[in-house]
Amino acid sequence: MKEKEIPFNRILIIDDSEVDFFIANSILKKHKPSVSLYYAMDVDSALNMLRSFKTSEVPDLILLDLNFERQSKQGLDFLKEFEKLYAGLDTQTKITVLTAFKGFQEAKVIARDFSHTAIMEKPFSVEKLISG
Repeated sequence: MKEKEIPFNRILIIDDSEVDFFIANSILKKHKPSVSLYYAMDVDSALNMLRSFKTSEVPDLILLDLNFERQSKQGLDFLKEFEKLYAGLDTQTKITVLTAFKGFQEAKVIARDFSHTAIMEKPFSVEKLISG
C-alpha cells in the first residue's frame, strides 16, 4: 500500500526544542524530500520571518509548539498575532498546535477562536498530520 504524500510544500516549525525540530525535519524530509522547511525557536522570530515572506510564500502549514520554556510569548500569543498579521488576506495556511499536554485549558480557546487550527499531541507523526 502506497503511503499518502504530505499535502504541504512549505512548512514553518515553531518550537524551542532543537530535538523536536530535528525529529520533525527528519520525518517530513523522509516523506517529502521537496518540502521547504523553515524553523523558528520563539514566537517573535516566527512572526518576523512571516513578515519577510511575500503573501505567495507564506507556509501552507505551521507546526506550532504551545508552550515555550523561558519565553514570555507562547503559542496562543502566536495565534492571536497571526490572525492580526493576515487579517483580510486569504491565506490557506493550516496551523497545527503541538503539545505534550492532553486536555489542556488552552485547547478550548484554540478550538473556539481559531477555526483554521488543529491540535496534535506529541510525539509528532506524519500519519497524524495527514489524517488531522
